[in-house]
Amino acid sequence: MKNILKINFLASVSLIFLAIAFAGCDDYERKGKVIPEITVNMRSLNLKVGETKQLVASPTVNTFTWSSEDDDIATVDGAGLVTAKSEGETGIIVKSGDAIRRVTTIVTIID
Repeated sequence: MKNILKINFLASVSLIFLAIAFAGCDDYERKGKVIPEITVNMRSLNLKVGETKQLVASPTVNTFTWSSEDDDIATVDGAGLVTAKSEGETGIIVKSGDAIRRVTTIVTIID
């Protein structure tokens, strides 16, 4: 009888230990870093020199940082307003935390 009680006790302790271990793993996965996807209202821009176009990123609850890969071709302000400077192609980059999105920007000269 004592052996059965010891086996039942050990089995119960083992189950409790496994439950705590698995609960800890599940908790770790939920606390893991999730990188949300950024969407932008346009996939690409075709602008004339001097023209501007507003880009809007979402989800709108995020804070975004905007930059241009080549400010000689196009610039972008902190609110996502792109201004074409000279002929060429560049990328407009929007970041939020570890999430990044690139919008291809082509600037053409129209006489």
